[in-house]
Amino acid sequence: MFAFERCVDSNLSAPLKQAIRDLLTRIRGGMQPDEALAYFQKYSPQEHFQDLIFAVRFNFRHRGNLSMMLELMEIQQNKLEEAYNERSISNRTDLMIASGLLLAVPLLFGWRILTDQTARELFLGSPIGFGLLAASVLSYGVAISWFIHLFRLIRD
Repeated sequence: MFAFERCVDSNLSAPLKQAIRDLLTRIRGGMQPDEALAYFQKYSPQEHFQDLIFAVRFNFRHRGNLSMMLELMEIQQNKLEEAYNERSISNRTDLMIASGLLLAVPLLFGWRILTDQTARELFLGSPIGFGLLAASVLSYGVAISWFIHLFRLIRD
């Protein structure tokens, strides 16, 4: 309970401080710590918060080594954060590569049309070639729209 009392004096957000005060009030009022922690666990649906409170409840029930458990959870949280940051960097790199590839397509195609007489005649000189050009532009537009959609999903 000392750790929760210390949290009230820290720079936590006001709603979390109030939830901790409610937890301490329940315990001081005679409620079993496990039951008070169960109410406290309902404060946030966030997965890591749920894991922490579940572990503290388990520790209270079975009289485990709370400091060791918290140290191990801190190590686990640091590893998760590190993996998240690595994934974020990887996503950014992948987005840059995909952007480069999407930009290269029209540039290379335009260069090919301008410099190669056969390609120019194939795409611009016949109805079938023009149809293929239209289909290519349409599929390129779909690829761009998918890319923009995925970019927004990853960014958020």
